[in-house]
Amino acid sequence: MSSSSQEDQNIEQQEKRCDCCCIPGLESELRKLESQVISVITKSDIEFTGRLIRVDAHILVLKDIDEPTPTFIYISLCEISAFIFITPLNS
Repeated sequence: MSSSSQEDQNIEQQEKRCDCCCIPGLESELRKLESQVISVITKSDIEFTGRLIRVDAHILVLKDIDEPTPTFIYISLCEISAFIFITPLNS
């Protein structure tokens, strides 16, 4: 039970650290790109590319465009270093 409680505390602390003035602006800009193909670069320099399915105050969801079976990628807005709009060749 205490490990679950510890996990809850860690999640709560992460959300508090991320809750700053830049997150609403980032969320607003990403909302404009919903259903578009974007690349997201994380603070760990990992790049993810996919169709932006959903964004809220904490995460964004990308759907992989190259896989025959849908694959969804969840990225914390706190971890985003940059994002780039990509114009798909075939919409």
